[in-house]
Amino acid sequence: MIVSREGEAVAVYFQLPFTEVSGLFGREAVSLVGADGKVNLEELSLGTFDDADLLARDVEFSLGDQSVQFEALSMMVHPAVSPFAFETPLDAEIAIAVCGVPLPKQPPGPEELVWVGGWYAYPVSSTEELAIKFPETGRKPMALSVRVFDSTGLERSEEITLADQGTLIVPQSVGWRDWIFGW
Repeated sequence: MIVSREGEAVAVYFQLPFTEVSGLFGREAVSLVGADGKVNLEELSLGTFDDADLLARDVEFSLGDQSVQFEALSMMVHPAVSPFAFETPLDAEIAIAVCGVPLPKQPPGPEELVWVGGWYAYPVSSTEELAIKFPETGRKPMALSVRVFDSTGLERSEEITLADQGTLIVPQSVGWRDWIFGW
């Protein structure tokens, strides 16, 4: 997971094996899977932000003590054997925006893919504590790598375990200027 805090905006990006998406969000990415159980890659070219909003409908976002509506940027799938880089917010933006391979003759199954999705909120106080509460899905605890960026670059990185119906907390941002000068 990548969190980007810049100015008055906060963006969150997730990268997961496609088979784990419903376990985190409590919903299937239904428009991406056809009746045959294979991923419908043609649907991706029509845009996915509406489907990403639907996917996150049961996820609750808050900044500080205020509930905040995050809107979908997009979502995409990539071959698990060659996923896009996912180290920085720019990597995440590229990964949700483009398909990196030509459409195969045989549609891939969900187990062959990595899914990437992103949501953002604007205008908000981007430095406030971010809390993301996920729905109960019956899944086992999930390991996540969380990387937080502010306008100066990587602020923090940590590995967490998220319980079913858990809340992921990203602490209030304290930029280097705040720390040094007390602004």
